[in-house]
Amino acid sequence: MKPVTPLRWTQTGTTHHGAVMTSMERGGGEPLQGVHLLQRATTVADRWLILCTALLITGCASYLALRPAGQRAIVQRDNQTVRTLALDNNQQMHVEGRLGPVLIQVQDGRVRLLEYASPRMIGTRSGWIATAGSMVACVPCGILIRVEGGDSVPTRSDALDGITR
Repeated sequence: MKPVTPLRWTQTGTTHHGAVMTSMERGGGEPLQGVHLLQRATTVADRWLILCTALLITGCASYLALRPAGQRAIVQRDNQTVRTLALDNNQQMHVEGRLGPVLIQVQDGRVRLLEYASPRMIGTRSGWIATAGSMVACVPCGILIRVEGGDSVPTRSDALDGITR
């Protein structure tokens, strides 16, 4: 096993503003740069963790970017389908919710809850949804909007989405 030489910071000069420039060197005086600095500052486990995290982030970003666009929006009130809206027709419509009328807007292939009588307006702040499988809901009003279509897997109302023991 090679002996580990200690690292030290050395002054390499000054800038025209008078700031001191430093570099990290090994005991022999050679500056550490790029890969050598990364190898010295991290362990093998750290590098594997960085690699796995980068791959996970890349995979999630690819999945989200490549999801198919929806073709229709299913509007439900208390788990009963009230309307089916085509996302290629720009329109606004009212649906009666538990707390009063809910205005739903379809524009440019996307849909959103526009206005309604809800205490916190969380559904409105959720914004536009357009990709297959996306949902927005107003729980106090009992309204759920789900985007379907594209190449998404068809959903069934009696399908399991989880198991609890």
